[in-house]
Amino acid sequence: VEEKLLSIWDTYGQALTLIGEQPMTAHEKVAEHVYCSTFADGRTLYVNYADTPAVVGELLIPAGGYWIAGGNT
Repeated sequence: VEEKLLSIWDTYGQALTLIGEQPMTAHEKVAEHVYCSTFADGRTLYVNYADTPAVVGELLIPAGGYWIAGGNT
């Protein structure tokens, strides 16, 4: 269990640190298995729940991964 938790933190810890306690202002499905959340500071978080990489616009989001961008801070 501890190894699994550490693996999850390694994968998503950076995104959680960047977002902090920002309220989510929008959440939408942008592609099959890919969702985009927008936060109050303008950051966007794309999460790919698929087992294969996904392309959304010009972004390549790894399988089971995420892409975070933007923000006013």
